[in-house]
Amino acid sequence: MEKSNSLPVSAWSGFVAEPMARQLLAAVAGAQPARPVDPGCVRRDVTGQFVVAGKAADARFLPPEGDKGEPSVVWSLGATVYSLVMGRPLSADLSCIPALPPRKGSRALDALLRRCLDPDPAQRPTLAQVAEEAARDAAPRRLKGEFVPEMADTSFWKEDML
Repeated sequence: MEKSNSLPVSAWSGFVAEPMARQLLAAVAGAQPARPVDPGCVRRDVTGQFVVAGKAADARFLPPEGDKGEPSVVWSLGATVYSLVMGRPLSADLSCIPALPPRKGSRALDALLRRCLDPDPAQRPTLAQVAEEAARDAAPRRLKGEFVPEMADTSFWKEDML
């Protein structure tokens, strides 16, 4: 078990933005865990990297088919990231999973999580595919009214005005 210098990711529920969600997906899927994961067993190590420290203990993050290899790990990882982004775990009714609101994640992230949470294990991506897709940077998204300092026009500021 790796040493940890921070809270488990379960403490971040509802505060995980898309870049962190993608980093978490890429790191955990890239590590190829052998067992399903949940927010309580994913931590950041002393270098800031995400690691799986323990085994899943929360049944809400186990897929409907149970622990049946890599597709089960993919489902549990999708459920973990979905719950961290949305601030609540999936409901018992898996036939209607709400889409990520635009402020929580892009359509690409929502589509990736939906593929991870597919009820048919054969339709889920592999851990390698999840890691690859999550590592791709999403196009920068600008929300209406969002201030972006690097895009601000500062040409009117003069040295003598400071």
